[in-house]
Amino acid sequence: MSVPFTIHLLGSGSKGNSVALAAGNEILLVDAGFSRRELERRMSACGLDPAMVKAVILTHEHSDHMQGCRVFCNSRKVPLYVTGPACDVMAEDGALPEHSLVNIFAPGIDFAVGGFEIRSFPIGH
Repeated sequence: MSVPFTIHLLGSGSKGNSVALAAGNEILLVDAGFSRRELERRMSACGLDPAMVKAVILTHEHSDHMQGCRVFCNSRKVPLYVTGPACDVMAEDGALPEHSLVNIFAPGIDFAVGGFEIRSFPIGH
């Protein structure tokens, strides 16, 4: 039996980027480029419950993709999945959530978050 899967574009542009992937009672955020409050507002406008977010996966370390990561992850106790280089930049900027919430992955390595199977790959930006 398959679970319905929906994609919700929460925003895309120089002022912020985020996509919510929803399946069953789980949500995965890809990027968190808006404040926590704005992410939650946009999710609610799509009929999504921010409490259902299982993780945030950061595509890269530009501010329009990571602006809300630290506060969103800390306030909701949601893990952040991030590459090593992006983690280093975020640490320098004071943008990382609590250490226990940070999970580093290598591009090209597959991993799972809740019911989601993630296939990562390197790409230039």
